[in-house]
Amino acid sequence: MQERKPGMWTWLLQRLTALYIFFGLVVHFYLHHFLMKPGNEAVTGERFFTAQQIADRLSSGKPMLGFSATGWAVFYLLLLFSCAYHGFFGVVKVVEDHVTDPKVVKAMNWAAWLLTALMMAVGIAVYRSLAGGSLFTLAQGGM
Repeated sequence: MQERKPGMWTWLLQRLTALYIFFGLVVHFYLHHFLMKPGNEAVTGERFFTAQQIADRLSSGKPMLGFSATGWAVFYLLLLFSCAYHGFFGVVKVVEDHVTDPKVVKAMNWAAWLLTALMMAVGIAVYRSLAGGSLFTLAQGGM
């Protein structure tokens, strides 16, 4: 009979979210720092995307880097979940090394899930405001 290891899923999700965060940062740096179009210079000469350009990418039907608006929604929501989960549960695991009371550990795990869900709700609200009220723009053909 197999022995159940209680921290296996947390351990696995920590590794998977770390990989996705790395992937997401590579895409972010490519998109925001290397794919800039001329004419986006601020007064100081720094290049940046405006809120309107970001909103256009999140709500338009034209693909960017092979992703439609729905693809970007999935990408950003997975990145948000990965960052929230990885951060909150990373703190829980560090504290768990020093706290042995199972009730405290259980409460911390519940708090981490609650904070992760709260971050997702805030992220979805911000995304919806940028995308013009819809979370996924399925009418444009999906990913």
